[in-house]
Amino acid sequence: MSGSTHQDIRDTIASASRAELEALRRRAVAVLERVQAVSKYRLRSKVEEIEADIAIETLAEVDAALGRRGKWFLARRRLQLRMKYLR
Repeated sequence: MSGSTHQDIRDTIASASRAELEALRRRAVAVLERVQAVSKYRLRSKVEEIEADIAIETLAEVDAALGRRGKWFLARRRLQLRMKYLR
């Protein structure tokens, strides 16, 4: 994922209200669940990999923003999400 995508996600989250953060979280989880379901039957496409990466980054950033946590939390959360949805 490019640096500009990371920055776009951070900017969106920084300007979002709590309700918008919850909506972003729900959408990211839905994307990851869909990709996880598809992965049971076939290999993920490049587009699905990119969607999953963006969803993982969004979900980790939202969780950090809601819990007021820092970079160590983000690194650990990204790994947890990757293991849960993309193994």
